[in-house]
Amino acid sequence: KDTQIGRIPKEWDIEKLENLGDLKNGINKSKEDFGSGKSFVNLQDIFGKSEVKNQEFGLVQTNATEQSEYNLVKGDILFVRSSVKPQGVGLTSLVIEDLPETVYSGFIIRFRESKNKIEFKFRKYCFHDPRFRNRLLTKSTVSANTNINQKALNSLTLVLPPLHEQKKIAEILSTVDDKIESIEQQMKQTEQLKQGLMQQLLTKGIGHTEFKDTQIGRIPKEWDIEKLEIICEIIYGKDQKKVASNDGEYLIMGTSGEMGKATSYLYDQPSVLIGRKGTINDPMYVEKPFWIVETLFYTRIRSGYFPKWFFYSIRNIDLTKYNEGSGIPSLRRENLYSIKLGVPIFSEQKEIAEILSTVDNKIETLENKKQSYEILKKGLMQKLLTGDIRVKGEVNTGR
Repeated sequence: KDTQIGRIPKEWDIEKLENLGDLKNGINKSKEDFGSGKSFVNLQDIFGKSEVKNQEFGLVQTNATEQSEYNLVKGDILFVRSSVKPQGVGLTSLVIEDLPETVYSGFIIRFRESKNKIEFKFRKYCFHDPRFRNRLLTKSTVSANTNINQKALNSLTLVLPPLHEQKKIAEILSTVDDKIESIEQQMKQTEQLKQGLMQQLLTKGIGHTEFKDTQIGRIPKEWDIEKLEIICEIIYGKDQKKVASNDGEYLIMGTSGEMGKATSYLYDQPSVLIGRKGTINDPMYVEKPFWIVETLFYTRIRSGYFPKWFFYSIRNIDLTKYNEGSGIPSLRRENLYSIKLGVPIFSEQKEIAEILSTVDNKIETLENKKQSYEILKKGLMQKLLTGDIRVKGEVNTGR
């Protein structure tokens, strides 16, 4: 049938959010209230996550009245109220279990459905209907961030299949989600294996029985110690903020939040990026990172081994002791050149690189597999949530 929002299956309904339940902004607290008290669901706890469940949240001081007014129960939908990027505003997370004595942030809007017209698992997907997302973005406002408010959300219409069809759609999409989650677990386990192998191979090598104590710690007897000025060339790179996405993954500071910690390296050539500036509280601030390039005339570092070896070695060095000046921690190229690292013999480098490359290939295969399922899910949502593809379900299955 033709409706005000387009063509939908005849059996489906259109409902405004204001007729389906209630919206409520989260709690606002002063800075002094955080750090102790009861659980507090922040924007970071829901952004990019389709589900919210009991876990270790942050803490905030709240009283019994606030805990009652801003409580979270199974079935609640949490909307992202404000986002730096427009595509992030209005994204939703489903609360899949009661969260006792837990409140939520003022950057979140809670939607509590009360008409029993949205099947529980379907709530995880229905707000991702591309037509609903387009209507939401049209209603959003832009200042420093992109925002959505209760009034705009209440005016939005939601397309709802019959409950039995909602349930079947959710079952299909949940099956794909389960597959993606399984692949992510495999990726996590493989990444942990890789980290363990790197720690073992890049500090103890392969099959060594004799070791020596050096100024950089205990290393295999056959290994040498060299300064970075001998091993590589260090040049200034591009400003992080000006690097286009197609230039590669230039995420230098990473989750560790420590100055200079390299979290990824380029795969198209034996090189590594390392942050020149940054703080623990503001780890994404990087200005003109250093680009570490293997010195071609230094023939005792095998091509293909250098990035993995350097990545691990530099990550385990406390670069803060090489900091100069006050204010924002800053590294100087001359200080980096003075760093000493253990270098395996040439043949051993090849063996280590081959072992680690095998694990890298497994991670890449899993990543490609995950992306394939994500593309499948996106296509299914496009078809199922608009009625382009219909599914059959038992009519009297209940909620």
